[in-house]
Amino acid sequence: MTDTVLRHAAWKLVDDYLAAGGFTKNHCREFRRSLKAFFAWADGEGNHDLGTITKAGLCAYHEKLCRTVSQKTGKLLAAGTVNAMFQAVRTVFSLLYQAGYVNTNPLHGLHLALRHYDFWKRRAFTVDELTLLLERLDPATPQGLRDRALFELMYSSGLRAAEVVTLKTGDLDMHTRLMRVRGKGSRDRIVPLSVVARDFVAKYLDGRVDNRDDYVFPGKKPGSHRHPAALSTHFNQMLKTLDIKKPELCLHSIRHSTATHLLDNGASIRHVQELLGHSDIGTTERYTHVQAEGLAKIYRRFHPREHELFETVDEEYMNRLKTLLEDS
Repeated sequence: MTDTVLRHAAWKLVDDYLAAGGFTKNHCREFRRSLKAFFAWADGEGNHDLGTITKAGLCAYHEKLCRTVSQKTGKLLAAGTVNAMFQAVRTVFSLLYQAGYVNTNPLHGLHLALRHYDFWKRRAFTVDELTLLLERLDPATPQGLRDRALFELMYSSGLRAAEVVTLKTGDLDMHTRLMRVRGKGSRDRIVPLSVVARDFVAKYLDGRVDNRDDYVFPGKKPGSHRHPAALSTHFNQMLKTLDIKKPELCLHSIRHSTATHLLDNGASIRHVQELLGHSDIGTTERYTHVQAEGLAKIYRRFHPREHELFETVDEEYMNRLKTLLEDS
């Protein structure tokens, strides 16, 4: 099989894979962009034939990604970006192998992934911070009412930006306070919404439910919805205007807040997983690490064996303890 035919087969398999997976347009675009970057690198290295690429070659490409500087930020690519770009390569070789176009999959048994630290760069709002943010939005103005309804809805049900902007009026059942959410990978789910969110959304819609296919938060063009990136930019500007802009807070922090506050108040991790639409409970478990981190801070601050004042007022006890340990 010629190199050109194999490349053509790879793209055909990728197109079918993306179409069947129900991925977002943005995911498909980034996936194809990652694959083009890999093919360009392979051509530059003289590896025109995908069937001859070795494990060593793939390790070299992964190392190259780790050294790549982002044109947008001027910094090395984030771990999540490197992992996503390499995952596209992993997927295409798996597809080629399963379809019988290559005899072996060079990525079999090869584990190359960077630890994803981006999650820890962001934090949840505290209850007081989020309450202050929401209550400073003026529902007496059209924009304030829209924003209050939108962000109350996100906090109520832990919605992603892409999920809240694609909500349609027909997805909401105000009576039962349930709504249908279109999640990642075409994984729809039914989630509850709070009384507060329901009331603000109802006031914002003001009876605008004639067409169940209308977006709850429409865009400027007829039949369109707001773009997630535009919503994120708007949120950041809103934080700045309200003088609560912090680098560790962003639009996605609202979703983090939903999970963290639920767990803090005793919710089951399985229920939080279902609410957020995580396919892997390991993703939800990250929030328990945040809880543990918060607990550790409280522990160090208040426990008498950790509190800084304890060392000055109970030195005698520490000396007795030292003696006991030496004698045992």
